[in-house]
Amino acid sequence: MGVEVTTNYPYFSAEMIADIVEQSVSERNATMDKQGYYMTPTMAKDEIGYDTVEFAFAVPVELSYTIASRLPIPDHYKHYNQMATNQYFDADGVKVGEQAKWSKRKILNLEVNINHDVGSVKVAGSIPKFLYSSNLHLSQPYDIVLLTDNLSKVMGVNRETLQQARVMRVDVAANMILESAVDSCLLSLGDAKGFHRHKEWQPLTSIYWCNSRKRMERASDVIIAYDKLAEMRGRKVKIPSEYDNKNLLRIEERLKTQTIKKVFTQHITLSQLSTDNVFLSLKSKLIENFKQMDKHEVGNMDNFKSSSITKPSDVSKIYISMAVTAYSEDMPIEIAVKMSPLNDKQRYVAKKQIERLITAIDGGNIVGELNQKIASFSNVVP
Repeated sequence: MGVEVTTNYPYFSAEMIADIVEQSVSERNATMDKQGYYMTPTMAKDEIGYDTVEFAFAVPVELSYTIASRLPIPDHYKHYNQMATNQYFDADGVKVGEQAKWSKRKILNLEVNINHDVGSVKVAGSIPKFLYSSNLHLSQPYDIVLLTDNLSKVMGVNRETLQQARVMRVDVAANMILESAVDSCLLSLGDAKGFHRHKEWQPLTSIYWCNSRKRMERASDVIIAYDKLAEMRGRKVKIPSEYDNKNLLRIEERLKTQTIKKVFTQHITLSQLSTDNVFLSLKSKLIENFKQMDKHEVGNMDNFKSSSITKPSDVSKIYISMAVTAYSEDMPIEIAVKMSPLNDKQRYVAKKQIERLITAIDGGNIVGELNQKIASFSNVVP
């Protein structure tokens, strides 16, 4: 017979979990306010911090079933839990029990994968989205403690086990509020030292650099630059009013196990993410990578080399730069667009993108603004 799954444990619905997390954040903030701190981000500002984290820990097999029984199963996960089971039979061959070999659960936005055969639990998701319902703002090291406390309460796992969980991925990101349009800033970014630049889509809303030529999902170190507000609009997420008419560039570095071990010479634990030393090391890595990234002013054709034209999106990017140069020389956008080798749909997309660039071009020094922003993060103490 296998381990009997009992149901006399607390069950936490998504609504109950949301209430628990909201209350814990309020209590933490109330305590810190008395000490002169305000911990929940509420205003548009430049910041650097954590976003997504993925970690794993081991528990006794019995406890792995208990964890699964406490957590809700989202509708789109339910069929997974019927695919693989351990079945138990008596001496006469009569089936007397059945248990899932593994389970998928969710704690708000956090995905939980449980392997019941070995008692392995993996948790992954955005820390600020879990605590603050949005990852527009970024989490700070002190939020790791709040994450651990809430997961301990909901999952029924002691804090020490969670604190010693092995970090398998951590995302460190910087939010930059710019005078320049975000897409013009993206066009100004070139190669990143030690990384391979991956395929881009038009209109240009994001750029990926990976530390290998493998698919992005398999790379152990990935840098992403993208328009955060455009990404939220694409997902139909409500944007706070304080970000009205703002240009928000996000630079994000996603580090997985292999790179984490290279940076720290060993695995790191969830509790170590709450320490200044680890946070400063990860922050410094992101800043240094961005400092060493090639940057050029949009519209300067000298910065585009024929050797960089390897795919259709490269042609589109160069054409956009030519059109921008034409604008700066008082050539109407419509004429520049008609001169392009693109089809009607591509011309429409390019024209809209060029129009968004005009304000930034008139404003001038994109590269100087980017360098100034990233330099300011070097002086930020968590």
